[in-house]
Amino acid sequence: MIETEASGPLPEFEKWVESWFIESGEELSDEDEDWQLSSQDLAEYYARLFETPEFLAMKFTREQLAAGIWNICGPHGSWHDAMNPSVPDSIRRRCVRAIGTLYTNLLDPMCIFVSDDAQETDPLCRAVYMMWDMDGISLLQTYPEFQDDCVGVLWAAINCKSVACVTSGLHGIGHWISIGEGQHDSKLVDWLQACIDAFLVRYRQNVDADPSLIEYAVDARSGTVM
Repeated sequence: MIETEASGPLPEFEKWVESWFIESGEELSDEDEDWQLSSQDLAEYYARLFETPEFLAMKFTREQLAAGIWNICGPHGSWHDAMNPSVPDSIRRRCVRAIGTLYTNLLDPMCIFVSDDAQETDPLCRAVYMMWDMDGISLLQTYPEFQDDCVGVLWAAINCKSVACVTSGLHGIGHWISIGEGQHDSKLVDWLQACIDAFLVRYRQNVDADPSLIEYAVDARSGTVM
C-alpha cells in the first residue's frame, strides 16, 4: 500500500480496478472495503483506467465488464466523487475526455461482433447503451465547464463501428438535446444536432445501413429518446 495524507491507505491500481469489475454476489475483502480514496485520487485512477482500458478485455469477462460499468457509473459508484469541484479542472477534464478512449479502445472492439438481435440480451452492450442514463455519467450535465469535452466524447461514440457504442452516443445526445432545449441553450442544441446530421450523412451511405438506427438517430435529434 502507498500511504497518502489526503486519503489514507491507497490501493495499488490493479487491486483498485479489480474491486470495481466484480459481479453481483461477489464480495470485496475487508481490506479492500477499508480503502479511502480522496476525490483527486479517484479522478487520477479513473483517468488512468479510461485512457488505457485495453487490458480489461483480457482480464475480465463480458459480464464482469458490464458489472464494472454499472458499478463505476451507476447510483452507487464513485464517479461523481471524482468530479468533485475540489479536484483540479485539468484532472477532471482528463477523466471526461478519457471516456471517449474507453469507447474507441475497449467498448467498440468488444461489442462490434454482437449481432443486432443480441444487443438487448448481451450484458455488455446493454450496459454501454445505458451509460448516459447512469447517475454518474449523467451528472456531467451539471458541469458546464466540461460541455465541450462531453460533446467530444459523444462524437467519438457515434463514430464507432459497433451498434452498441453508436446507439449509446445517440442516446446521450438525445438526452442532452432535451436538456438543452429545456434550458434554452440553442448553441448546445445546434451543436449536437449538427453532430447527428453529420452522422446521418455518413451512415446513410452505408449499403448495410439499418433503418431502425437511422430512425433512432432522428429521434435523438429531436430529443425524444428514452
